[in-house]
Amino acid sequence: MKFAKLSIVTVMVLGLGGQMYAADTLADAFKNGKVAGTLKAWYWDRTDEGNFGGAAQHNENIFNLGVELGYVTDTFYGFRVGLTFQGSATPFAEENAKKLFNKEAATQGTVLSEAYLGYHIGKTDIKIGRQYITTPPL
Repeated sequence: MKFAKLSIVTVMVLGLGGQMYAADTLADAFKNGKVAGTLKAWYWDRTDEGNFGGAAQHNENIFNLGVELGYVTDTFYGFRVGLTFQGSATPFAEENAKKLFNKEAATQGTVLSEAYLGYHIGKTDIKIGRQYITTPPL
């Protein structure tokens, strides 16, 4: 993959241009899309109260790794496509820890979290498909 060297002025014009500089072709919309990612790690520690047939009390811990990778195309006549994948793994988990943390932390696998078609016109942004939705707290 070739990376073009852009001057600071070109980068500023493209970044500040918004929809004025949207893609002219569908191929350009995919080529000029944006990739974003997040890598997260969690460490959980809990004392087992003897609920899983072990000793009366013993300590268990689990380490999670999570990754989120998203891609959104550039706009093409106001339309864009967005995709986001999430993955999680517990690489060093023991069986007792998996049993104790089976509801909140012992997860493994990947999922397609978002797959949507978006349209932007004026101050209105419409998305149709699988997507993240943030609602106000109750």
